[in-house]
Amino acid sequence: MTSRPDSRAARRPAETWAARRRIGAAAALLSIGALATAPGAGSSAGERGTPGEPGELQAAVAELVRAAEAQARAEPRSAAAHGRLGLVYEANDLWAEAREAFARAVALDPGDSDWRFHLAVATRESGDLAAALELMLELAGDEPDHPALRQRLGVALLETGDLAGARRQFERLIELAPRAPQGYNGVGETLLREGAYAAATERLERAVSLAPGYRVSHYLLGQAYRGLNRLEDARRELALGVGGATAYLPDPRAEEVSGYAVNFTAQQERAGQLLAAGRPEEAAAILEGVVAEHPANTSALNNLAIAVMRMQRLDEAREILLRALALDESRFSTHLNLAVCAQRQGRLEEALGWADGAIVHAPDHSRTHSMRANILGAMGRYSEALAPALEAVELDPRDPRNRLVVGEINLRLGRFAAAAESFESASRLAPRALPAWLGLAASRLEMGALDEAGEALSAAERLAPDHPRVVDLAARLASKR
Repeated sequence: MTSRPDSRAARRPAETWAARRRIGAAAALLSIGALATAPGAGSSAGERGTPGEPGELQAAVAELVRAAEAQARAEPRSAAAHGRLGLVYEANDLWAEAREAFARAVALDPGDSDWRFHLAVATRESGDLAAALELMLELAGDEPDHPALRQRLGVALLETGDLAGARRQFERLIELAPRAPQGYNGVGETLLREGAYAAATERLERAVSLAPGYRVSHYLLGQAYRGLNRLEDARRELALGVGGATAYLPDPRAEEVSGYAVNFTAQQERAGQLLAAGRPEEAAAILEGVVAEHPANTSALNNLAIAVMRMQRLDEAREILLRALALDESRFSTHLNLAVCAQRQGRLEEALGWADGAIVHAPDHSRTHSMRANILGAMGRYSEALAPALEAVELDPRDPRNRLVVGEINLRLGRFAAAAESFESASRLAPRALPAWLGLAASRLEMGALDEAGEALSAAERLAPDHPRVVDLAARLASKR
């Protein structure tokens, strides 16, 4: 029989499979980015309280788990009972318990491919890639026509660097599911890693044509175009792909798992995955259900507002956020999201007020100061924008985006040496960040340091030789020599 440990942190890996596959994680400064952090469980499963509050296993989850555990105890030799218990755990992100339950189901019925598949998934999500890979390879030998398994196996092999093995799995996936983009994306990614950009482009264009709303396909295609020096096409596709997350093909038990997902955090994460996949309508539908069940939960309200904003329903998002604010005026993320919403509506003075409110409630969070600097910059008030931008750097010096904001503000203020210092710091933190090299080249050019400007421009040219700013800076540098 499985048992629930006291700490959710102990039973959840630092990174889940889906999180590692997220594409384009470095969002622009003004982007809302991921969903607001959802409260999780952290204390004994015996404690009860309002679902969604920190330190408590939700009553709905606990009840579902109790029922599944009771069934497994009543039928200790039933693989189906232990497998169902594993699915309940899996649906609510209890991966260590899920792994144990599925292992018991497999021991009772070694021939059931469903329990073997879910054991491999739970093993991987528990952080044991080697064991999961062994389980998947063994199952693939017995179940050659399992699309969901082929995709998971291909991803796992990519993580180990076995490009040839991964490509075989994805090619087989294309045979099994020719209308799904995942196989074409997988083959395309292996080709990208080998530098075969033309071949990768062919596969990735096919993926985009099959599912135009799937962001992962756009992001990978953008990388392929960049490798072919089709830079305008690359910029378009990379922009379309920002924030994308891998969507895994359903297995025969997927619908059952979905039905067991009553965990507040699991629902929030599912909504986040849908947002990352460019499906805000579906995310909003889930979050509306969460809000209906927990109308006083400000995390759920903020996340629903984010989904609604992605649908460009800004007035509605504002009303949802004001509801959250009325429930808890101290939550800085509500103020921050209201600032984003107001800025998108063109109400810059109001946006500035909300950003100031965020700083009042979270003065040590760099994002609140970055937001204030960004809004002041949008208003053309660069002298005022510098102080909050510098504060953001002091609070989070490892985030290159904060350095870039300071650099841009100094560049507009004519403080070229200070701008160069910020851009140089950003380039060290993120060597492939084109804006850092462009800003550094522009700053040094303004200072008359032509050789240093040429070195920075060369770095930018290696990243994007046909970028308009690269071409413009090259022309300006040539005219001064």
